[in-house]
Amino acid sequence: MGIVKIVLALPVIYLCLLCTMLLEPVQRHLVFGHFIKFSGNDTLYFPENVGFGLNQVAPFWLDTEDRQAKLFGWHILPTDLYEKHREELRSIPSTEEIVDSGIIAEKHLELLKQDLDARIIIYFHGQTGTIACRHRPDIYRSLLTTSLEHTHIFTIDYRGFGLSTGQPTEDDVIRDGAYIVQEIARRTGLDPQTRISLVGQSLGTGVIIGVADLLAQLLPPIEINAVVPIAGFKSIQDLLTTFKLFGFYPVLGPFGYFEYTASRLSPLLMYKFNSAERLERYMQNSETGKLLVIHAVNDEEIPFKHSLDLVVAALRGAGIVDSTDTVTTTQEDELTKLEETQHVEEAVNFEQTVPFDTLEAASVTYALAHQFVFYQKQSASLANIVDSSTEIVQKTIPLDKNGPASRITMFASIWGGHMVVPKSTEVVLALRRVLY
Repeated sequence: MGIVKIVLALPVIYLCLLCTMLLEPVQRHLVFGHFIKFSGNDTLYFPENVGFGLNQVAPFWLDTEDRQAKLFGWHILPTDLYEKHREELRSIPSTEEIVDSGIIAEKHLELLKQDLDARIIIYFHGQTGTIACRHRPDIYRSLLTTSLEHTHIFTIDYRGFGLSTGQPTEDDVIRDGAYIVQEIARRTGLDPQTRISLVGQSLGTGVIIGVADLLAQLLPPIEINAVVPIAGFKSIQDLLTTFKLFGFYPVLGPFGYFEYTASRLSPLLMYKFNSAERLERYMQNSETGKLLVIHAVNDEEIPFKHSLDLVVAALRGAGIVDSTDTVTTTQEDELTKLEETQHVEEAVNFEQTVPFDTLEAASVTYALAHQFVFYQKQSASLANIVDSSTEIVQKTIPLDKNGPASRITMFASIWGGHMVVPKSTEVVLALRRVLY
């Protein structure tokens, strides 16, 4: 009898929990998860605790434009540049007081200004945690390999995350992101149009797309070299019924079966992150900005279809497809299952003629994407991957190098899931092409 009562009570408890989600503080914590830290101050102040060289990373503080919060971030030096100045950097005492004084950050900035070929990636992380927690330091190390000499990584905790003060809201984190771009460009003297790229994962994709959209609307507009959403989503509304908490529990999954109920809930959302809408507008306003959309087909948290929707929105904004085009189930299945169309067969046949057998390459069968997918097996060398992918590109789908489609690239992975893809070799290679 007790078990029956518990079973009957579960729907009531579930509905009560859903009612609490109508409150703004609850929605804010659910969207951002900033109350979950995963790492302490020691790791944030001393990044060598997660494997970086002593003073390879310069922690720094930045006041927000409205002066309502202070943001904490890292500037990570390229590996070879760090090695060249290693002894000098290691001679600087590493204490919280020295970090707060900005001495290390100023030294890093000086080295960056001396590098005439420097490129900057500003990385915006996902929900929960800090810039130092879990898999994120590994992502930074992977991004550094786009160029061991010239790629500088900046990453900052949003308001309310880690040591950053204040409370996050959608408008504030986007405005802060735009200000960060402007401040880094001002302090380094680098042109964002050719030298600064934005990379975001999960929640961070909503931020970078919002930042690029906002900057493109300024007078005069500020162009970004590249916008790279990894595991992005169309909007919070579209994500609600498909997002899986911890990779397996769809909190609002039951509402996916009741379209009317879901549509009635959407106006109650206070944090929308309408990424597809913003991305379409960004591509309309931007004349040179490149877009690289990355997603794992087997993403266990955010379904792959969301990135297909982002690509279609970008293509609409660039005027490549009309406003009625959407991603159909057939097209999604076609890409997910990688059916062997003519383009794939050509790529496979071409691969058989090259003098190595560890690279498998296939073009995207989803025609609207106008690009291709590459899969690496085991130990294909960097040179082999780059050379073969270039030739396969020319063989399978000739693109107008000066046309709008050449600015939009989609990259899919058949493995890696939500967490691993940002650290993969394929992503590094794809980023290298848009950065350099």
